[in-house]
This record gives sequence, structure tokens and C-alpha cells, in this order.
Amino acid sequence: MKKNHMAYIGAGIIVVALVAAFLLLGSSSGAYSSNQPVPTAEMQQLQSIATNYSLANHVGIGTTIPLGGHPNYPTPIVAPSLTNNSKPQVLYIGAEYCPYCAITRWAVVLTLMRFGTLSNLTYMTSTQNDKFPNTPTFSFRSSTYSSRLVAFTAVETEDRNGQQLQQPSAFDGGIYSNYDPSGSIPFIDFANSSVQVGAVITPQVVAGMDQQQVISMLSNSSSPVALAIIGNANVFTAYLCKASTSLSNTTACKQGYVTAVMNQH
Repeated sequence: MKKNHMAYIGAGIIVVALVAAFLLLGSSSGAYSSNQPVPTAEMQQLQSIATNYSLANHVGIGTTIPLGGHPNYPTPIVAPSLTNNSKPQVLYIGAEYCPYCAITRWAVVLTLMRFGTLSNLTYMTSTQNDKFPNTPTFSFRSSTYSSRLVAFTAVETEDRNGQQLQQPSAFDGGIYSNYDPSGSIPFIDFANSSVQVGAVITPQVVAGMDQQQVISMLSNSSSPVALAIIGNANVFTAYLCKASTSLSNTTACKQGYVTAVMNQH
């Protein structure tokens, strides 16, 4: 009888453990894994962080240079300028399942917010079946961008489950295949002045967090999250500034972090 009683206790413990594991998994990949619109308050937080240039300059290049290694910064190219309505164009190609796209989108969002307004941005997490599972991020699948200075095109080729989602236009696909023949993602073209292939920083920096936690840590210039993501945004901003003289007099392009980034490459 005592043995049976212990078996019931053991079974109960297992059930409790399974429920706890399920809840923990749900907290990290459930509420924000689908295309849930980013709340207005959090969009405003991101906009405030993006244009806090005191914070940005304090971070500088942050941790975008690995210890003992070289930074994976955008590679300069020689090509006719990529513009849309006379504005320098940023072309992003990625996929929702991709953890390296996931971490990169944070910097793309902050960079774009320095020159305009993003709308219809949705939360997303990368697939749970990759090296950095459930990396908290956004999706650009339904986003729109308004700016008098910069144009933005985003293509999310596959959803979180690896199913086909969007396709680049023939023109954008030609740029992608020309400068990224291996088809790696993320891919970013900064107005045909430089291209970014792969991530600048590791998704590990936000492991185990949700989007709200990441946003809250971005305001702390000494946090690993801010040093990585804002540092990455500073890199992207500097290369976008370099891409077009039309941006040279903007507030975002007259910051010290631009010089700090360019001194590294």
C-alpha cells in the first residue's frame, strides 16, 4: 500500500512538472509567437529608444565586435544607387523562422525609426527547432514604413513553420541573388552602397526573454542587450548614412557613433 501511495505521489510530481514546463514554454514562445500587433505603448518605447542619441552614443559600437574576431559589418559594393522616389532604399530579405533574422530585426527596427515611422509591426519568435529556439523578435510581413528620407522594402520569405510566405519582386530578387548568391539570410542592402549578409550579433543575447523584457533592457546602456542591439543599430545607421549624401545633415547621421563605426571598417 505504501508503495502504491508513493507511485501516486511520483505520478503527481510528474504531472506538475509537465504542467510547469508547458507554462514555461508558453511564456517564452506562446503569447508573442504569432503575428500579434505590437502595442502602441511599446512602439512608442522603441521610437524613444531609437532616437535617444545620448544612449546611442554611450553604447557606440557596443559588442558588435566579437572578442578576438572581426566584425561582420556590411560589405561595401560598387553599384548604381538603389532608390525609391529619389530616396535611398533599404532592402531586407529574411524569414520568420530564422533566429539570425530575429536578432537582426531589432537593429533594423531601431535604424528605420531614426528616419521615419514604422506601422503594422507584429511580434514574432523564431522557430523552436533551431540553434537559438524562440528568439523574440518582430515580423515585417504586414509592416509599412513612412519616411521623407528613406524607403524600405521587406520580404519575409517563410513563416515560423518554414512555409512559403512572401516572394521578392524580380528586381529585388535579382539584387539578392547577385550580392548573396548562396541565398543566406538575413540579407540587407543599404541603397546599393553596402550589403549585410548574416547577423552582426548573436541571438544568444536575448535567449529566454520575451519582447517586453528585451525592450525594457534596451534603455540600460550597460546591459548586454543594449550593447548588442543598439550597437548593431548604430552600425546599420552608419552604413545607411554613408549610402546617401541626402542623409548627411540628419540628426541620426551627425552622431559620434557614425565615426566610431566607420573607424572599425
